[in-house]
Amino acid sequence: MADKPGIHVPAYPPYDKIAAIKQYRHLEGYVNLNNKSTYSISLTCCLILEVIALGSLRSATAGQISIPASKPSIPKFRRRSQAASGTTLYDPAKWSVIRRRRANFGPTLSGCEVLLLKSRLSTDTGGAGQPLYDVHLLVIKESKAIYDYLKEGLKPPDSNGINVTKFLISDTFDHRGDTLDIRDVTSDGVPEIIFHSGFEGASDYAMLNHILRYDRSTMSFTDIGPDEFEESGTQQLRWATIRGHSVAVVARRDWDAWNAETAPEHQCHYCEGPYLYDAYVWDNMRNSFSLYRTLKATKKFGDGESALKTDWPYILANLASAHK
Repeated sequence: MADKPGIHVPAYPPYDKIAAIKQYRHLEGYVNLNNKSTYSISLTCCLILEVIALGSLRSATAGQISIPASKPSIPKFRRRSQAASGTTLYDPAKWSVIRRRRANFGPTLSGCEVLLLKSRLSTDTGGAGQPLYDVHLLVIKESKAIYDYLKEGLKPPDSNGINVTKFLISDTFDHRGDTLDIRDVTSDGVPEIIFHSGFEGASDYAMLNHILRYDRSTMSFTDIGPDEFEESGTQQLRWATIRGHSVAVVARRDWDAWNAETAPEHQCHYCEGPYLYDAYVWDNMRNSFSLYRTLKATKKFGDGESALKTDWPYILANLASAHK
């Protein structure tokens, strides 16, 4: 049988008649699914193709058409993946983007994208058997990684086998555990990147404040977050702006006010006790954060979050008076 103009009719052996029809119907289904406006046309065309295919099969049985060496394959239509900036710099099958921010880091590094990522699968368990997920951060400009946390920030576990640089902190312990902040905390007009990592125990946690500062002289980022900024259930950090300057306020237990026999940690994690507020500002001369003021809490508290929430107006008033 001669092919109709513009239509190539493949020849199949008699025993593959059903397969031929299934393939044409598969094509019909694809056309209908992807272009509903051509439903009636595609259905008619596919019925014609089935009749032509059956006619070709009958002719093949009579020996009028030679059997080809292989069947023509139906084209495979792959679903188009969503385009995402920087996906070539991480494996989307292993990582999911949970925060995305645009940022400029001065005239020499503008138009950047900052991605905070979380591993799709749990990689460890915490003190109560809860799943832990890895944290990752990328700073991207024009599809190139300016900063890669896994290469530059991740550190090995400590002597106890705990790695506070590897995991995210869940909402169970701290709702800021998966936040991404872009703000100027060195008061130089160029913002820093603030994100967190940590480790979760059974009733408490340890969380680091990573503060990435861009150095124009080396065209690289450096983590300037000090050890004093580490957080837990009883120690919390909050940023304030006092007369145009960024101030880090750390609420911590006043251990000197307790002796070894009556320390609250010997009774429970969150027993009420005396608190202190340490205020830090960036010191350009030392190239680090420096402690410049310590305040006593107005009363006893059992956790750092409650202390900051209750005493925040008192703290701001005292810091403002110190900057006169």
